[in-house]
Amino acid sequence: MLSSLLNHLESGQCKVIRAGGCTKGDFCVRYKATQVRVRSSSDTVLRACCVCVREEDHAVLLVKRRAVTGDAAWSLPGGGIDPGESDEQAAKRELEEEAGATGKSYRSLGYFVATSNKSNRKTRIHAFIFNFDQLISEGCWKESLLRERMWTTLDLKSLKNIVKKKHDFEILQAVCHALGPLYSC
Repeated sequence: MLSSLLNHLESGQCKVIRAGGCTKGDFCVRYKATQVRVRSSSDTVLRACCVCVREEDHAVLLVKRRAVTGDAAWSLPGGGIDPGESDEQAAKRELEEEAGATGKSYRSLGYFVATSNKSNRKTRIHAFIFNFDQLISEGCWKESLLRERMWTTLDLKSLKNIVKKKHDFEILQAVCHALGPLYSC
């Protein structure tokens, strides 16, 4: 862990920030501009996302960027796939980085396609359901200074007003279909 942090620091990919109240001390924030992401041969962006479900109250974990003006909206934890990483590994990593949570993979929901409004580029998103395990303490997960997290009931009527990205809502609909007998959404 410490050698990994030092390698990031030496490469200029991150800076050390003191996390207020964090018992783990300093941590690394990696600038995404220097990351390499996987694309398909047709230049489709390949991404993975995670729907983290808390069984006891049928809630899902959403994330939102902090201090962003304009179109900041609640969404599912997800992001690019690193070279050599499986889609499921990427979904798990994004859950930990963006939402500060851990979970166990339950099942794949399959692939969803989205088109960027800005670049008109296609994105293929492999979505997974994870059963919630635990939250990492506030301020101690990788992107805690950048994001907020929120649990909300898996209720499609209310989620339609909370989640703004069409593909995130389609993924949540698929979760309701997949968990239908267990959840009334």
